[in-house]
Amino acid sequence: MKLARYIAALAAWAVAVAPAAAQVPSAVPTTPAARAAAPVAQGPVAPRPGGRLAPGEPLPAVELEAFIDGVIRDAMATDHLAGATVAIVQGGQPVLIKGYGMARPGVAVDPQRHLFRIASVSKTFTWILLMREVEAGRIRLEAPINDYLPVGMKIPDEGFEKPIRVIDMMAHSAGFEDTALGHLFTLDPAQVTTLETYVRNHRPRRVREPGLFSTYCNWCTAVTGYIVARSAGAPDFETLAERDVFRPLGMTSTTFRMPYPARTGLAAPMPAALAERLSTGFKWTGAGFKPAKFEFGSLGPAGSVSTTAPDMARYMLMHLNGGTLDGATVFGPRTARAFRTPVMKEAKGVNGWAHGLMIQSAPGGFTAYGHGGALSDYFTNMLVYPELGLGVFVSTNTNTGRPLIERLPSHIVARFYAPASETLLPPDPKLKERAERYVGSYLGTRRSYTGLEGFVYLIDSGAEVSVGDDGYLTVTGGGGARQYVPDGRPDGFVTTDGRSRLTFNVEGGKAHSFRSASGTQTFERASGWRNFTVLGIAAALAMLAALATIIGAFTRIGRDIRPTPGQRLANLLSLVTASAWLVGAGVFGAWAMSALEGSDVLYNWPGPWVITASSLALVSSLLSAALLLGLPLAWRGSGRRGEGWTIWRKLRHTAGVLCFSFLGAMLLALGALQPWSS
Repeated sequence: MKLARYIAALAAWAVAVAPAAAQVPSAVPTTPAARAAAPVAQGPVAPRPGGRLAPGEPLPAVELEAFIDGVIRDAMATDHLAGATVAIVQGGQPVLIKGYGMARPGVAVDPQRHLFRIASVSKTFTWILLMREVEAGRIRLEAPINDYLPVGMKIPDEGFEKPIRVIDMMAHSAGFEDTALGHLFTLDPAQVTTLETYVRNHRPRRVREPGLFSTYCNWCTAVTGYIVARSAGAPDFETLAERDVFRPLGMTSTTFRMPYPARTGLAAPMPAALAERLSTGFKWTGAGFKPAKFEFGSLGPAGSVSTTAPDMARYMLMHLNGGTLDGATVFGPRTARAFRTPVMKEAKGVNGWAHGLMIQSAPGGFTAYGHGGALSDYFTNMLVYPELGLGVFVSTNTNTGRPLIERLPSHIVARFYAPASETLLPPDPKLKERAERYVGSYLGTRRSYTGLEGFVYLIDSGAEVSVGDDGYLTVTGGGGARQYVPDGRPDGFVTTDGRSRLTFNVEGGKAHSFRSASGTQTFERASGWRNFTVLGIAAALAMLAALATIIGAFTRIGRDIRPTPGQRLANLLSLVTASAWLVGAGVFGAWAMSALEGSDVLYNWPGPWVITASSLALVSSLLSAALLLGLPLAWRGSGRRGEGWTIWRKLRHTAGVLCFSFLGAMLLALGALQPWSS
């Protein structure tokens, strides 16, 4: 996790700062778990005529290879990538399969041999297996998913009226919160559980009716994989994928299995012959590459595939050929149409979901279908362009690999079929007149909603929208900002380069939410307690009050002050409360600094630092409540003849108590005072 985000997190507890930790729409999620589990998706691109090649013309292989070599060479130097593997197909055959950099320390990437981990691209195989059950008539997309879950695992209604359907899972619109910390990944293979155990123990809470809008959901894919394996009568999901997809397609170097020691009850581990071919993940340290440990997970259908570029070439060719390859049929025409059909209608410029495949607008007005994926040290993108007969797969084995895999597919299309214009769109000078319609703080819906995890996500899942005098709408967060201009649609905006859009939803003359271009979540206006700016101000005032309380106690030493018994007690209690607040902020800051690499958050959540900080905040809040109740005692005594506090002393004490109490109330409402929760 980047330093800026942790500084912002500490600020929410201790000092007031601008909400720089908010996530920029269409940028990457910024919490480690969200970043690792997120689909990779670049924003839509406006049509750009004038491409060198017509849609039916093939890519020139020699020029393509030189172009890819240059892009990846530059990325390896600029972004510090250890290794990458690429597969490009067109016209029913591979056009380029190539490896770059190192797969392991001192070992060059061999694209034919080395397996890369493709994270959430794995979900596309799960959706194929689901559609095979639909084709067989054993599962219906419109049926409630509870119809396929055993007693004891059925999803309760939790106060919502509509049942969650199978197709809601494919559109990521089931209406769950998103939890990940401490269970999504582990470095200890002994902590890997069966898929059934994971699905049973980590079901997220429902927070909205299903079918309203998409919010990316790993658990949804995991539970779908579970019901698919049960429906197909397979011993485990891994075996089902091998039987029905990998072997028919000749993908002999592809597996959902992981290299953990064999254990009774778990699916068989990755075969040794494949495990020895796994690429190592790397972290760029600023001075060199550090090999990373293997990240294990228990939700295999959502992200555990390891594969090679040649195997992914075959997979993309099958998709481009409507479900068949070399005489093997993986899915039929109905499924082929589904993988090109959006489940839900989205605003222009917002990517939708075609029965589990992400729909993306591409340069030249073309449309791509596919998925991206991210682990801590692997980033992958796979897109097919039916109009061009083109498929692009790129995967990197370094924690800095996201920029390359996001831009490479669109760079290829733009280079050969729709060259990008260098003209930037101008601002709208009149936008300032309706700025209040959009300006404010927004929270992403892809987050936990309760407990300590909900508090951390609150800090890290927001976006701040502002409008400048220059006529630009700016969305700030994730350590950066993006500028937008109106695009002619009602409440629609596009980035100045024309590449990414967002759409505000307005009621009563004021925006209540907007959709990011990625289509993976909605940003809702933060109101009441759930406002990062208000939280930051409350924390700053409380810390200033705490410092003033302690400093004031020292400056009054030796003075002839005769407080009343009630004031003496209030003074002592305020000193203890101020100290507890400051120590709690310090402990939270120590946790933030220790978690710079993200491991504490991902693997050891919540950990002793967070539990201690939350416990201290709970104690501080209780003490603050006691001070608030005791204010009448502090106000007794006239201050005459040196007896009792002066009016100014009483006012200062009251102001400090109110600052402490307000911060405590906010933290209580936001779930930060629950050290027992994770």
